[in-house]
Amino acid sequence: MSIAFWVSKVLSAPIGVICLAIPSVVTVTRRAEPRLTLVSGHDIDNPAIVFERLMKESGVQSSLPSTERGLDEALRAVSNTMRAQYTLAYYPEQSSTKLRKIEVRVDRPGAHVFAGRFVGSDSNVSEVVHFEEGTCTVSPRFHPYPYESKLSPNGMIYREDFTDPRSGWPNHETSHYVSGGYQLSTVTTFRQNVIAAYGPWWTDFRASVNVNAVLSSFVVDGEPQAGPLRPAAGVVFRFNQDGYYALLMNGVAGKNDWSVKVVKREFQSDSYTEKDIVPWTRVFIAARSGTDLSVEEIRDQILIFVNGQKVISARDDTFDQGYVGFVVSGPGRATFRNLLVEPK
Repeated sequence: MSIAFWVSKVLSAPIGVICLAIPSVVTVTRRAEPRLTLVSGHDIDNPAIVFERLMKESGVQSSLPSTERGLDEALRAVSNTMRAQYTLAYYPEQSSTKLRKIEVRVDRPGAHVFAGRFVGSDSNVSEVVHFEEGTCTVSPRFHPYPYESKLSPNGMIYREDFTDPRSGWPNHETSHYVSGGYQLSTVTTFRQNVIAAYGPWWTDFRASVNVNAVLSSFVVDGEPQAGPLRPAAGVVFRFNQDGYYALLMNGVAGKNDWSVKVVKREFQSDSYTEKDIVPWTRVFIAARSGTDLSVEEIRDQILIFVNGQKVISARDDTFDQGYVGFVVSGPGRATFRNLLVEPK
């Protein structure tokens, strides 16, 4: 074993490089020598100098721990950075220049910025980015959002059948397109919730979708358990930077006895607080291919429909606008089909 490297990437931007020095192989120091000699007699570039240069040029964090404790601290530092990172989009004007020098500054005392110093362009890319005249806003006329192909001709009704993976929804391990649908899953991760929200920004609306959920069942003395032990799937709405509402359903696939509830989740740092708008309410769901869930919200009034029947009516004015999307809470997976959202 020689020197171990660990690199993490988010959105193709490296944010951390860690080199663990193995004393029996080489002693990594920050002295100025550009080359170091391994115990085998081979010379290598001094990792301290290489990583320092990499950090300056590409904006990554670098660390050279020599103990397990130091490695734990370095990993924790990278983890903290991942939770606090921001992504900036940069659209340069058309130019023959392939490499541009950039600088990111933060107007906040004590803040440390890790950002690349240069940005390059792909010489094979011929598309020109068009801006609204006199602004830095990318023109929606020349660069429409992918979901716009799913809007009605008058731009009011949003229909998504998830047959085209290019229609804009997140597409990775926990939330991705499947045949004729879109699936969320927590089965292969340790995450409590998986959420995907996309499409137009809504104020007053009605949203409908067909849901086929397979959830793990937690039962004590014959009764399903509430709280974090009760897995659920459903629809999120008015999803914005402050939080969202969620219509959740819980039950066993193939059974008729299910429960639904509406919750409000407000973001708190990297977590959230949850409050029931309507507690778990039992509903009868006839055996069929999936369950049709509908949410109608006009101002502060929330109406919930299951297979066309109204089952919940409530009021809350915490969130007044946002995206519509899906959620799986707790262990399970759910497939969503035929999303329809229209203004009210």
